[in-house]
Amino acid sequence: MELLNLAKQTILAPYGIQDRDIEKIMSCLLSSPVDAADIYFQSSHSESWVMEGGIIKEGNHSIEQGAGVRAVAGEKTGFAYSDRIELPVLLAAANNVKAIVRQGQEAQVNLT
Repeated sequence: MELLNLAKQTILAPYGIQDRDIEKIMSCLLSSPVDAADIYFQSSHSESWVMEGGIIKEGNHSIEQGAGVRAVAGEKTGFAYSDRIELPVLLAAANNVKAIVRQGQEAQVNLT
């Protein structure tokens, strides 16, 4: 349970996402006939430094984050991803995923 709380504190809480919001997104995904559905949250922090002759010449810091929503119905899979972890964006992603699975077409939707 400790890792779950850490994930909630570092990925969800800064954006006001709570358990009931996750349930709302999942309910949206599961409101149409699907075999499986999931939500994936990611957060990655990286740092790099370049030293030459004992002197720091270059430094980089990067933060990548976002969420993916997926639904599977038979052989059809709908997937949407956003860099923005916000409830309205994730609900829109869930609706787009449902439409992809329902229509069975391939499409790419930019949410950011």
